[in-house]
Amino acid sequence: MLDRFQVPTIGAHMAGSPEDLDRLDGLLIRHSNLFIDCSATRWIVRALSEHTMERLQKFFTQWSERVLFGSENVVEDRHIVDGSSTDLYASRY
Repeated sequence: MLDRFQVPTIGAHMAGSPEDLDRLDGLLIRHSNLFIDCSATRWIVRALSEHTMERLQKFFTQWSERVLFGSENVVEDRHIVDGSSTDLYASRY
């Protein structure tokens, strides 16, 4: 689909493959319209921690303009108690 439709596309959660940076390299090389995000923090951090620091630096430097950072946490007024959402989301970070 990435070849067929040349529109910007986000591969959520590092395109589902944070444990396979070689696969991600290949996808990003082949598809200039693909961007990946690093949401789902705990899972992503656990998977990335299996790589060497050098490999991670190389990957994130090479693809710095196509890796998005953010959170998928959605906070609504009903989640905030006493002006803080810290207790609800602290375990995610």
